[in-house]
Amino acid sequence: MNKRIKELRKYLQYNQKQFADALGIAQTSVSFLEREGSNVTEQNIKTICTVFNVREEWLRDGKGDIFKSLSPEEEIIKYISELVQDGDQLKKDLILTILKLDSEDWKVIKKIITGLNSNKKR
Repeated sequence: MNKRIKELRKYLQYNQKQFADALGIAQTSVSFLEREGSNVTEQNIKTICTVFNVREEWLRDGKGDIFKSLSPEEEIIKYISELVQDGDQLKKDLILTILKLDSEDWKVIKKIITGLNSNKKR
């Protein structure tokens, strides 16, 4: 399991500090978790799976896909959560503007997207 924790961290392109911050633990704890033969607690497993949307079976046994499949609603929640932490004001303003659109605005957007898609097919 220790190797898979390190593999996950590297796949996410996090250094140990970033990984630790996301989990709410010390960087030295990440180093310990990645060390072959180190004990990984149930709490560590649950936290890693929850924070990074990792399948517990993969983390424990290396079987199956690394990540759980997300529903469209879960993907939206995850994206917005990351967006809030990101701090990019332009992205936040864009999302807030989209959330405030009324049905007429959505019709206009649908028309634009339909037009763009039909232009690509030509």
